Amino acid sequence: MAGLTYAQKFSVSETVAEILNQNKQKFVDAGLEADNRYAKMQAKNKKVVETDAAQEKIKSDLTEATKIAVAAVDDGYGFASSSIDAMVGVLGKNDPLAKRLRKIREQMNKGGGLPPKTP
Repeated sequence: MAGLTYAQKFSVSETVAEILNQNKQKFVDAGLEADNRYAKMQAKNKKVVETDAAQEKIKSDLTEATKIAVAAVDDGYGFASSSIDAMVGVLGKNDPLAKRLRKIREQMNKGGGLPPKTP
């Protein structure tokens, strides 16, 4: 069953539990502890449902956190960009520091940016 998907594996577990439940007496008569096995299957299937719900919540939270992080970096980048304009404006375009800032601007426009810094 290694080739089955997550959903297929869970479907098999649910189907087997349903068959066991619907045919308990037949399995008991054949010597299988059907009630105990069915209870264990139900507990395992319940755990799948609970952990899947938790995983989906985490994925949703991650998506939202990513949106927030991207918005924060975009906001910071936008402020840095406008700050370059303001700093060059007060220094004058021929000032050595203004030239350095304009070089950063060129790198930004080329899409290369600066080497990333860890926050």
